[in-house]
Amino acid sequence: MLLLRVFLICYTSIFILANDIQAQKASKNEFTFAILGDSQFNKTDVFNRIVNEVALLSPSFVIQVGDLISGKLKAKDTTMKQWARFKEQLKPLGSTPYYPVPGNHDVLSKKGKPLPYYKDYWGKLHYSFDYKNAHFTILNTNDGKEARISEAQVAWLEQDLKKAQKQQHRLVFFHHPIYRLKNFDQLHALFLKYKVKNVFYGHYHHYEYMERDGVQYVMTNCTGKTGTHYLESGTFPHFLLATIRDDKFSFAIVKAGSVLSPKVVYREDNETFFLLRYGLKPKVVSFSQLKKVREGYEVSFMMSNPTSQDLTFYLQWNNPDGRWEVSPHLATQVFLKKKTRDHPVKFIFKRKDGSRSEGAYPTCTIKTMFKTSSGVWLTPENTFKIVD
Repeated sequence: MLLLRVFLICYTSIFILANDIQAQKASKNEFTFAILGDSQFNKTDVFNRIVNEVALLSPSFVIQVGDLISGKLKAKDTTMKQWARFKEQLKPLGSTPYYPVPGNHDVLSKKGKPLPYYKDYWGKLHYSFDYKNAHFTILNTNDGKEARISEAQVAWLEQDLKKAQKQQHRLVFFHHPIYRLKNFDQLHALFLKYKVKNVFYGHYHHYEYMERDGVQYVMTNCTGKTGTHYLESGTFPHFLLATIRDDKFSFAIVKAGSVLSPKVVYREDNETFFLLRYGLKPKVVSFSQLKKVREGYEVSFMMSNPTSQDLTFYLQWNNPDGRWEVSPHLATQVFLKKKTRDHPVKFIFKRKDGSRSEGAYPTCTIKTMFKTSSGVWLTPENTFKIVD
């Protein structure tokens, strides 16, 4: 009877827990999207890698806040070649929707005059779209030499935001920083009136964040030229990953090189882990444990090669005070076939001048070269130490 009562209590607890878990329903509106900054063919290898990383995350879509190409060209054929080159960089995104924002390099000549090629290639300079419970507005801040949004565009923006009030989120994207725009205060007032909480832009090639009256203003940069790579100055290649979950919005900065492919480490590559963990024993020995022989002190340890590759190990003894002699050599090689276990290695130590050791004992650094499945050479290293 007691066992039945315990069973019923446990079963009831599990049932309640299961119901609690089921009660946490999935969000009706949940998705991620990526925000890229200036690229301009600066550090194309870094930008290409960033595109690869974004593709691995499979966002619902990508928005890039302008200065996509070097641009500022008068000749149509040269400009179109740059757009074709840029489109090639985006290939890993596949069918992921991509929404560009016009930057000054994309739509203006060197003298600040408008060029038609961006519109010919991408279409509208300002537009908007809805995705699930969010509204996204793309603006053009390149109206002439000064960074501004024209009155006609501001009028369009107000109507656009007014129509989007049923959406839970309204986000705005343009190229120049908000504080560079001549009509900053006018735009900020509109954002407050129509409950825009998040505004993103680029241009200055670094990351920065500010908040005004509850509106988040964020500058981002992919690989546009930067003076430094200090985290605190914001001048490091990155992209933003934003998440909307019902009425919640959040975003995170992803430093370039932080998103790795699931295939970055194959099982056979993990043999380096076993090499480091089991390739040497013991790793530390007390000087008092060393065997005293006629020539001096006998130092011995076991080396193993648990990998599926034949390896040559390079042993280098460090002579801390210069008074030790190591036989047969300070530097030597040991060849071990794959899956070799407990291969003994022996050395003889003695003081050159017969003086006391004073606790400064030699240490042995053991290195090898291991080739991964992707063809990269690794140099795993172990250290054998003698202590008091």
